[in-house]
Amino acid sequence: MSATRTMPAARRAAAAPGGNVPGRADRRPMWALAGVALAYLGVQILLVPLDITFAWDESMYVSQYAPGVPPSVLTAPRSIGMGLLVAPVTLLTASVTAIRLYLAVLSAVCLFLAFLPWLALRGGRVVPLAAALYGGLWLTVFYGGQAMPNVYTAGCTVAAVALFPLAATADRRARKAAALAGLVAAFAVMSLLRPMDAPWTALPLFAAALVYRRWRRVAPLAAVAAGSAVGWGHWLYDAYARFGGPAHRLELIDQVNGGGLHFLLLRHVESFGSTALVCRDGEPDCGGYTVAAVLLACVLPPLALLGLWAARRAGLAPVMVLAIGTAVVVAVPYLFLTGHANPRYLLPSEALLALPVAAGLWWLAGRGDRPGRVAVVGALVFAHLAGQAAIAAVFADRIERQRRPVAEAAARLRALGVGSPCFVYGYEAPELGYLTRCSAWGVYPGVLPKGAAAKAVGKRLAAETKAGRKVAVVALEERPGDFPRGWRRVRLLPDVPLYAHLPPGQ
Repeated sequence: MSATRTMPAARRAAAAPGGNVPGRADRRPMWALAGVALAYLGVQILLVPLDITFAWDESMYVSQYAPGVPPSVLTAPRSIGMGLLVAPVTLLTASVTAIRLYLAVLSAVCLFLAFLPWLALRGGRVVPLAAALYGGLWLTVFYGGQAMPNVYTAGCTVAAVALFPLAATADRRARKAAALAGLVAAFAVMSLLRPMDAPWTALPLFAAALVYRRWRRVAPLAAVAAGSAVGWGHWLYDAYARFGGPAHRLELIDQVNGGGLHFLLLRHVESFGSTALVCRDGEPDCGGYTVAAVLLACVLPPLALLGLWAARRAGLAPVMVLAIGTAVVVAVPYLFLTGHANPRYLLPSEALLALPVAAGLWWLAGRGDRPGRVAVVGALVFAHLAGQAAIAAVFADRIERQRRPVAEAAARLRALGVGSPCFVYGYEAPELGYLTRCSAWGVYPGVLPKGAAAKAVGKRLAAETKAGRKVAVVALEERPGDFPRGWRRVRLLPDVPLYAHLPPGQ
């Protein structure tokens, strides 16, 4: 029997090509991972303009602590976490460019920290490759600088899945303490950003502890619970304070997200390939299927299974099974329990699946010791990353052109005298409110309410006017329906039918 076969599994994995040699601190994989994070930052800055106007959700998040900007009211589906995440810069400035640059740097740091714990489990070049595959997706590139939570919940999920077994099996007190602290932090950030994601991520970890004896430890489970309690504690407090309790808040969330059972896997493939950000269940067309998206969806499962097989040969099957299992579980609410597909919802699953996919590609490349196979696999990875970068550039340009009229409309409103203290109601109100430094109350469609609803809005407008604020109702309608009577109408943009309705004397 050879000496290699008598090694323990962990030593065989470390001695394998691409692994770390016991007793020797090989920092090359960590530097490679840092290089991937820096490249990710560079690609973002190169391809995605830093001055893209904030979207609806972003305006709500960044307004919470931005100087001179009245904070938007966070609706039932939205949590305070993203506002806290951008607070270090928004407390200093409301500049769109500064906030986006901060987020681009923060997302690169998040990428590095998310995959760093995996070096202690997997070692070698697989982890930097996985980080590159995930970081190179057009979604990850575009959303890195956006004030949206999904990139960060994905990072927390990836880190948590590695930290859980590390906390359960660490042989040194300092390493165990570090893993437990990281696990608490990952779930605390995740639950503050998207509370509903935390229990779905915790579920496979608790199941793994029941099934796999080595991970059956109280401390990691307690760390998961303690971290989750941070975000859920605030969510419950907010539910009672503003929404009449958790049940009513969940009901309001279902009204927005479309509760019930759905099957949205194909919708997600469409939206990923066509870059249609929202594809609702039942819509006849979400942009259609692209060859690249279909090919990626078809190649992903076999490569992940190949990576699992390769991990089994290296004695690392349990952690890879946990990664794949968690990727499947955290996708369930977005594939079956939500009424619309948005490709960013699946970023945590895609980040986790990048690990077994990278392991499968590394095995196909002969674990780096067969130049011909390395060249072929390298060419495929390069083609994938180049294609995703091209999509990111086209998508960013499209979004920048779509949002430019909002910035122009905000400038026109300021020219009309709508400035702090002020109140904006109607179409794109959160975005316009942020740019004009006004309080805002928005409606998704550009059609204003009529009848009783219009009277309720009219009372709010009258109250704002009485309080000394300048008021503007913004709509795609030239005639605002049942309200406000006697107000003057101003077209905001020459090329877009967008109108501001202003009260008499303003």
